[in-house]
Amino acid sequence: STPVSTIAKDRATEDVYVANNGAFAKWTQASNTWSTFRPTGSQNVQWQFHGSLIDDLRNRWVFAGGPHSLGLIDLTTHAYSSLSLTGINGDPLFGDYDAIVHDLDNDRYLLQTDTRVYAIDPNSGMTAMVAAVTAAPTGPLNRFAYFADLGCVTYLPSFASHILCMPTRPGIDGLHVPTVPPAPIVNEYYHSG
Repeated sequence: STPVSTIAKDRATEDVYVANNGAFAKWTQASNTWSTFRPTGSQNVQWQFHGSLIDDLRNRWVFAGGPHSLGLIDLTTHAYSSLSLTGINGDPLFGDYDAIVHDLDNDRYLLQTDTRVYAIDPNSGMTAMVAAVTAAPTGPLNRFAYFADLGCVTYLPSFASHILCMPTRPGIDGLHVPTVPPAPIVNEYYHSG
């Protein structure tokens, strides 16, 4: 199968970062240019099939591909390091197509893999399972997103399901947004004569 790249966007600069098979590329929005680099200190890291994010508070790219760790790349020095996750030693390893977001309301990372949602302290690596959700048939990658304006993380388990909202700040109720009944994509018109 073709490797699925991991892609993350810096919300402050609008720059886009893409990683796959140990290579790393950056599209700089201000100049509309691509550049590539190989992070220093990485040991042939395979970034595909996993979620990533840009933590602009710490100026780093965060990758959710370790069995119980996160990969980190400093966006200035390009140095690679990892953050060991503690508190989940007996839990199953993370799966492929996992997803990770930065909950800015609480300055924590939220990682979803299969049915588990974990909260991760970005400084210490202390990790705790905070929710159990329905597993997505093809994994939660691209189905799990943080929305600062809504005050929640949303999750779409399948295209036929409701959108789930996990509140990230007080006063926000968990929402189950009903899906719209399917409508035809193409309207057929008949011309007589």
